[in-house]
Amino acid sequence: AERSDALEESARRLGKARKYRHPLFAAAYLEHLDALRYDDPKQARQNAQAVALKLIPQLPGSRAERLELQLKAIGVYASCQRRKGRWATAARALRIALGVARRQNLPGITADLLQRAACVLSDTGRFREATGLLDEALVIYHDMGFEEGLGMVMLERGTMLLHLGKYSETL
Repeated sequence: AERSDALEESARRLGKARKYRHPLFAAAYLEHLDALRYDDPKQARQNAQAVALKLIPQLPGSRAERLELQLKAIGVYASCQRRKGRWATAARALRIALGVARRQNLPGITADLLQRAACVLSDTGRFREATGLLDEALVIYHDMGFEEGLGMVMLERGTMLLHLGKYSETL
């Protein structure tokens, strides 16, 4: 809770103080908002929009780094919309963000967005399509050597296979 309060205070100041204009702060704050979506999706959504529109364009670093952070913010925004049952809005945001991530060859954020899109599809009963997206994310995380991502996707994929009645494949 203390870390959360500190991040909230930092975010309020982000437009006023240059010291908050750092890619590491933006990335940490987006992770905080991603977790906040479970408790307060409206606040998380609003803050993700503010970060994407106000903070990230002012950050130092390469265009690719800023773009990846903006795509992460869109992913958090879409996940918040999903939590509110706004699946069409979430799917549209993720489709656009995925297109950009793929065109710019940003594998890490592509895999993250694929996972988020799979969750939207799962919520709407489209388990086969969700499994396809998770299979794509698995390949990306494997190629990156990102074990945490692999583990999360494998768990989600197992859940999709259970919904599809493919019990032996979940093992």
